[in-house]
Amino acid sequence: MRKLTDQDLKNIVGSVIEGYCVERVRIKEGPFDDSDCYGFILGRNSRDEYVTWQFHLLEDGSVSAYWGHYYMENKDAAVDDFNTRDKDFTPKRFKVTIIETLKMDVEVEAENQEQAEQMVADGWKNGEYVLDAGSFTGVEWTCVECAKAVSSGQVPKENAEKPLTADDVQNLVLTGREYIAGSRTTVYDFECDIRGEHDTLQYTLEYHDDGEGFTIHTEKDDIWGRMSERELSRLEGILSREAVYFRYCDEIAGAESLEELKEIGYGIMEDESPYFATVSERVWKAFSEKERELSALEQVKGIF
Repeated sequence: MRKLTDQDLKNIVGSVIEGYCVERVRIKEGPFDDSDCYGFILGRNSRDEYVTWQFHLLEDGSVSAYWGHYYMENKDAAVDDFNTRDKDFTPKRFKVTIIETLKMDVEVEAENQEQAEQMVADGWKNGEYVLDAGSFTGVEWTCVECAKAVSSGQVPKENAEKPLTADDVQNLVLTGREYIAGSRTTVYDFECDIRGEHDTLQYTLEYHDDGEGFTIHTEKDDIWGRMSERELSRLEGILSREAVYFRYCDEIAGAESLEELKEIGYGIMEDESPYFATVSERVWKAFSEKERELSALEQVKGIF
């Protein structure tokens, strides 16, 4: 990821991102070497609704915008947010460990397993077996926050915090959903708890001609840089599942009659997606509760 330049900002102003015309752009202020690789955008759509995003540039020069704050017609609040998004930032220091895995299979003739292992170990020490880029099988990252010194003169110790996983994200509640037709992008906003701390999470799903891509960002200690690629993929599946569940819950809650609820039920029965299969029991439970509620209301109406 490269640093932003004044020319980059000029190129971005006036462009359209997810239906919003970019009115202002600035580079993020911060204490880290890569702080100026990020920036903030102020955008306005055709309905005079405002948004601010954090962004960075991809390798092809295109803009990756995320972590949106939406302000409807409140321009003053949007401008204030654009100007101050990095002002209340309290920097923390993290230690990121990169673990590359190299693998080579070696066949030897030996009397037993111990002898075979010793022969290959000796050969590796003598330079007979050299693992290079062709032996690469994968990479993992771990990230821990470095603890502050407790008092003057103490040597800071590393926080023994375990790497963040998808299971650490709990109590997901969908609070908003927006589909931007022009960019074929769906943005889901969630409230959640991450290791017991409340946070807001934004899951963005982008459809392309050659497939789809996603980003997941949180407002506190952005999760995108704290979680491994494998765990982000796991979390993406969980978010997709919850999005399906809450979509049906909204439809069910909005039904005003048993006949309308019945039509929603037909649509649910036709859903054969794997994500629905994991939440079907919860969806049908919400359906049954709404059905009992509407039945009771219609019985009351029948009496009167």
